[in-house]
Amino acid sequence: MVVILSEWEFDDPKYKLNDYNLHQKLWTAFKDDKSLERRFLFRSARIGKNKLSAIMLSNEEPNEPNHMKRKLSFEPVLKNGDFYYFTLRANVIKRLNNEQGCRVPLISQVSQIDWLEKKLAGAAHISFVEVNEGERLHFMKDDKHKGKKCTVDIARTDYSGTIECIDKDSLFSLICKGVGPAKGFGCGLLLLRRLS
Repeated sequence: MVVILSEWEFDDPKYKLNDYNLHQKLWTAFKDDKSLERRFLFRSARIGKNKLSAIMLSNEEPNEPNHMKRKLSFEPVLKNGDFYYFTLRANVIKRLNNEQGCRVPLISQVSQIDWLEKKLAGAAHISFVEVNEGERLHFMKDDKHKGKKCTVDIARTDYSGTIECIDKDSLFSLICKGVGPAKGFGCGLLLLRRLS
């Protein structure tokens, strides 16, 4: 599996870019067919007042060089028993067992930590974790089933802390596939840094 890590930077002096707009811009880095399954994960951050940066992980090489600062082949060396500092922005949700199968956000920190432990199970063990409420994202989207626009509200959660790698192959797979069922709009990309 080819995995490409790329770094992007966008001028945004009027703060018009959010993760919804950025998600749309990053789609243009790939072939035109948006109906295909998502090919990338990303995480964004503000740089000062006028710029927005993004780190993107994809299984296909992006072909839009205008805003790309650099790209490289992603080949981390993970080791069982090693500890890593991690950050993760996630859309922490569960599916209700009702006719609609609605997804609802998990609100309490205990349920958010339980959710993360389940997602990392078999790949890593959490040594320490901090949970913070992330920026909420609101936008309008076409509802294909109802034939009209609906409001989407994404309650994101930011995690940071340390994990111990239990199974390096499972952890690598989790990094590449993303964490959680809802991985759009800057969610799901697990970032690691080895602790010395």
